[in-house]
This record gives sequence, structure tokens and C-alpha cells, in this order.
Amino acid sequence: MAELEFAAAFLALRSLYWPLVSHSFWRASLAALGSGAEFNAVILFYLLANGSLTALQFAWGAQLIRGYLFRSRREKEE
Repeated sequence: MAELEFAAAFLALRSLYWPLVSHSFWRASLAALGSGAEFNAVILFYLLANGSLTALQFAWGAQLIRGYLFRSRREKEE
């Protein structure tokens, strides 16, 4: 049961809520880049890191869903 609760919480927070937070971060960061802010390299680094980590969230979420589907198919066969 704890596995299902973890998967549900992970998908809700990291696959549904996180992109909203990330979108807000990107908007603010791109606005800072457009305004001629200092430290453009730092902003670009954080955008790259955020994009990479967001991609990982989706990859892990897909892995959780595939694992659940595989497990439920296997249980039906038994």
C-alpha cells in the first residue's frame, strides 16, 4: 500500500504540480534575461538545470506508470 501512496504523491506533486512551478520560474528568468539583468550566465545555468530536472521528473513519472501497468497485468495473469 505504501508503494501506491508514494506513486500517487509523486505523480501529483512532481508530474502535475512541478511543471506549474517550473513554468513560473521560466517566465521570471526569461523576463530577467530580457531586462538586461546581470549574471545572464547564472540565469542560463539555472534554466538548463531546471529543464534537465523537469525532464527527469517526467521520465521517473513515466517509469512509475509503466511499472504499475506491468505489475497490474502480471497480477491479472496470476
